[in-house]
Amino acid sequence: MENDQVYCGQESSWCIDRRINISTIFTALTSLAVAVAMMVNMQSRLDVVERETRMNTADIRSMQEQAVKVARMDEKLEGISATLNEIKQELRTRRESRP
Repeated sequence: MENDQVYCGQESSWCIDRRINISTIFTALTSLAVAVAMMVNMQSRLDVVERETRMNTADIRSMQEQAVKVARMDEKLEGISATLNEIKQELRTRRESRP
């Protein structure tokens, strides 16, 4: 290679070829900047999704606890309803057995 086409510093580990025009370097740097910006954007979106997932998980736990409470109340109501039916039946038999 000729010395006027390539610039290499004595202490540098890489060289810049003078045949590479500035627009190519600018395009490469711009592409790198866009890629970094996209990664940052994806990371922020992932953070939002993770935060919403944690919130939804907490909501689901709360809903499960409420569902268990409602199921217990249903069981109690069934017991109360059965007891009321027994009371009604007993009152009917007493009424019918009266002269």
